Amino acid sequence: MSFFDLKGTIKPLTSLKQFGKHPHTLRYPEVPVEAADRYRGFHFNEIEECIGCGNCSTICMNESIDMIPIEGVEGSKGDSGLRPRIDYGRCCYCGLCVDVCPTGSLSLTKDYIHVSEDPDTFLFLPGVENPDAKDRKTYISTKETSLNDWARIPMPELEGKERVKSFAEVVLGYNEEQARQEAERCISCGICTEVCPDHMHIPEYINAIASGNDEDAVRIIYDNNPLPELCGKVCTRRCEDVCAIATRGEPVAIRWLKRYATETADASDVIKDIVNPEIREPNGKKVGIIGAGPSGLTAAYYLALRGFDVTIYEANEKAGGMTMYGIPKYRLPLDSIQKQVDYIMSIGVNIHFNTKVGKDISFK
Repeated sequence: MSFFDLKGTIKPLTSLKQFGKHPHTLRYPEVPVEAADRYRGFHFNEIEECIGCGNCSTICMNESIDMIPIEGVEGSKGDSGLRPRIDYGRCCYCGLCVDVCPTGSLSLTKDYIHVSEDPDTFLFLPGVENPDAKDRKTYISTKETSLNDWARIPMPELEGKERVKSFAEVVLGYNEEQARQEAERCISCGICTEVCPDHMHIPEYINAIASGNDEDAVRIIYDNNPLPELCGKVCTRRCEDVCAIATRGEPVAIRWLKRYATETADASDVIKDIVNPEIREPNGKKVGIIGAGPSGLTAAYYLALRGFDVTIYEANEKAGGMTMYGIPKYRLPLDSIQKQVDYIMSIGVNIHFNTKVGKDISFK
């Protein structure tokens, strides 16, 4: 056995040949390095296309995205006025925020180097602090790659040959499966709530429907609208005009989902059992209301909940105002109106029909 290993002695000397080779080190930024075409680097946001829905912030598992106001961007119809700010101390560059962006304004770029001793510089406003990165976008969301569902569940309707035979309601309504599928399209951004004249809790009741909690949906809906089935059938649905999903697809059927939920409570006593309204003790005060139209009924409802003794004087033989006498019954059936009127009367509202104030009774 030899105590001298010739091979082991000579082999390390072979590394000396590396001294004659050109180094592979690249001196950045003098020698730029181009990232791969699908590289996920820093974010970029098209400020004008972004609507501030906050879906990116909601999906972020690391809570690295905040929605904040920025200079030069004002809130408007369909735009919250907020824009995403990324915390690169938390971000893992997974790209989910891009995948769920309904407008497609948010993307990732080839940029990946940022060196600073100031931790605040890692709070980054994409599109504001890197406007020139627009030409270096790599990871984007298209309608085909997005995780959003762009197509609305079609609403079943009565066939034309059947419509001509009667004044039966044309719209048949969603069944349970259809309602669940349509409700799952909602991203719960809440932009719709801002344009709703009644500021209804739209994302909340849609989420309840999606989760299969129809009674919860009914309670949420009746929280600030005592005539929701009416709205579910003939509302002008301003909410759908600003739906975030509508930026690249069909808006969520907000009106039809409200209709579905309210129709699950098929009688006034069922509504009362589900809603279980809190009615205060009588306060000894009386209020008279002229007209049992939507505004009169709504005022009476909330006054009754607060303990007032409310009486409505209605000139016609039915309550509902123009919704009763002006809207065709194939759009708003009589029993739908009556069910809501009966519920309002069930909490203590009195209605005197065929009573014209100033003629049948004195205004005083």
